Amino acid sequence: MIADVLLMAMLDHLTEEVVKSKVTIEALCCVQEHDRGLCRLVTAQDANTRMVVEEAGYTVSTVREVLVTSYPNRPRMFQEISDRAAKAGIHVDSAYLATHGRVVIGCDDVAALTKLGLEDPDHGCI
Repeated sequence: MIADVLLMAMLDHLTEEVVKSKVTIEALCCVQEHDRGLCRLVTAQDANTRMVVEEAGYTVSTVREVLVTSYPNRPRMFQEISDRAAKAGIHVDSAYLATHGRVVIGCDDVAALTKLGLEDPDHGCI
């Protein structure tokens, strides 16, 4: 219970500071691990976001490229994406939802994942 309170307080403070700076959060994933919170923010303004997060008193441990793309809302979509990535030798290490029906996919080779096309024949590019 205390860990959840810590994460919620951090999330409230962090998002307040980001919004004040006029940075748009496109996706957000937060998890609690022991007495620490981990927030993954996806924004288009990398340098601004880093500055705002650090000025709010938090440490930026990693900045990396992720794939943010639209996807059809249908059963087994994540399974299809992870299967295709695995067959191509790409290790997907994170996936979570973003705004406007998009998905964020973190992996060891974003360029290779992008080249897969991830096309859904019924719904276009995913």
